[in-house]
Amino acid sequence: MSDILSGCADSVIASLIGAVIGAVLFPVILLGIAMTDMEAGWIFLFAAPIAALVGAIAGGIIGSIVGFLASSDSENAASFTKAIELDTDLAEAYYNRGNVYFKTEQYDKAIDDYTKAIESNPDYAEAYYNRGVTYRQSGQYEKAIDDYTKVIELNPDEADAYNNRGVAYLSLEQYDKALENYDKALEIDPDYSLAINNRKRLIHAHPELEP
Repeated sequence: MSDILSGCADSVIASLIGAVIGAVLFPVILLGIAMTDMEAGWIFLFAAPIAALVGAIAGGIIGSIVGFLASSDSENAASFTKAIELDTDLAEAYYNRGNVYFKTEQYDKAIDDYTKAIESNPDYAEAYYNRGVTYRQSGQYEKAIDDYTKVIELNPDEADAYNNRGVAYLSLEQYDKALENYDKALEIDPDYSLAINNRKRLIHAHPELEP
């Protein structure tokens, strides 16, 4: 509950700040226009209060949106934490909280939650995949490859896993294995633009790999 109240407070503060900025900024803009056209200068006297009101409303709305987005991640994490407290074997809650942690670049926490999701459901391909993405993002390429390999074992036609495993091999400068994985991804999905582009860049940098 405290997290939710904190999020609401953040949203209100952001709304107020936005309203103040808008109330000041709109009349200033209008004044600038009036100063460039002296014949229209008298309009400023009548329009400035309206511009301030419009600016306050617009700024308040924008501030509310910014505040809501800033607070939503912490609220989501709190919701999933509550679900986990109710059922510690709830793989989906660990997985979803891991996604929130990943989004906020808390990679260690994300990895911990994906791991707990996998412990609850050893065949949870999505958890392996996202943990692999997180390992790769944090520079742990060997572990990322292991997770992508597990995804492929569970879902042999998962083109994304082959492509991402290729990217991990590329980071380890194992170019032949990277090419092999890009080719496999394209074998599954010939129109997979990401794998197409990754393959082109690899061949451009290492033309000796072209069969």
